[in-house]
Amino acid sequence: MDLLSKEFDLELEDFEMRKTKTFVRGWNATPGGSVASSPKVSDGILYFGSFDENVYAVDPETGKEVWRTRLGGIIIFCNPAFWKNYVIMGSLDHNLYALDKGTGKIAWVFETGDKIGMQGNVDEKCIYFGSKDGFIYALDVSNGKERWRFRTGGPIATPVTILGNRLFFGSYDNYIYCIEKGSAEVVWRFRTGDEILTDNPYQIHGKTIYVASFDSNIYAVNIETGKEVWRFKTGKYGNSGAPFFHEGRIYSGCRDGTVYCLDAETGKEVWRFETGSIVVQVAVRNQKLYFGNEEGDFYCLSLEGKEVWRFRASGGNYTEPLYVEGKIYFGSMDCHLYCVDSETGKEVWRFQTSSLVKSDIGKPYDMFEVVIKKERAEEERGEDDKYEINVSGGLMDEYDSKNEYQVKVEYHQKMNY
Repeated sequence: MDLLSKEFDLELEDFEMRKTKTFVRGWNATPGGSVASSPKVSDGILYFGSFDENVYAVDPETGKEVWRTRLGGIIIFCNPAFWKNYVIMGSLDHNLYALDKGTGKIAWVFETGDKIGMQGNVDEKCIYFGSKDGFIYALDVSNGKERWRFRTGGPIATPVTILGNRLFFGSYDNYIYCIEKGSAEVVWRFRTGDEILTDNPYQIHGKTIYVASFDSNIYAVNIETGKEVWRFKTGKYGNSGAPFFHEGRIYSGCRDGTVYCLDAETGKEVWRFETGSIVVQVAVRNQKLYFGNEEGDFYCLSLEGKEVWRFRASGGNYTEPLYVEGKIYFGSMDCHLYCVDSETGKEVWRFQTSSLVKSDIGKPYDMFEVVIKKERAEEERGEDDKYEINVSGGLMDEYDSKNEYQVKVEYHQKMNY
């Protein structure tokens, strides 16, 4: 850096880390036995997927396998969804599968135009899910027949949140969408500054939905109007987890290793906890905060942000913690599903998948580069050219301004079946 300073008259503070590439981590994952699919329980059995292409059913008391079924591709961050006697999972082979919960036998398969990385969500008749092909799909959950599809301007890497007759989800085109469940008509869309991705559904409390974006902001958005209520700026490297609401507070992990606690009404910071490594998904269970990080540490904190215990695995932890009767369950990139005592953090059992080869999901910060801040200043001087004048003569707000990376959105394509 001294040489740079002499040659170019630059100081350390003239440089910054800036995102220069689209987030692709996970889409090109390699096979192995890693577990990034969050375990879910239904009718007393745990279900989860693995990079070894298997869906597993496991006894939560003993950790013994009930059955396994191999799909046609890797299961990354896709969590199980349930409907009656079906467990439903998506795969990187482009397909969504419905399996019999008792036997693991495949009941139906639906093929999309690209990889499926996130879970579907189910109401009484349909399952709604997204694909890397940019579509949200609605299928008849009983037989896998398509009812409609809705197209966004980028890959879908968020689950669909269902509330009444509306669906909420994010896209790589930087938008949060609210659409009608039956017709796929747009109610509103809200633009953030970068891709939106998460492996868990968004949480809604009252009239507010809480969403994190790769622009390193956490947003509170009114679900009726699509207008911003507040935003909170987190650390660098973006956010890829869903904020968690509990008793008037928002808990959210950040890719710089920080966990934030915010006031849900105002967005003001209450406390923060540093882990030093990427945190994706946090959850409050039995009045404690649980989460894992990329280094393999799994934490239990008090709701005041004080560490109660931590457990060390030999691979990263990206799954949402599952709490059942005093035990916490989570998956690890070290090819195991863990069961630990929720009060002490002591291991109860671990389940090994079919392979001990750790999968590779790509470098964590490969989409960021060190750049010169003066370039940013030149860009900012041209920002005025990006704004349009609306009919009332005022500047359009920043969410309506042009974005050179934005792909034109085709609002929806209603399918006739």
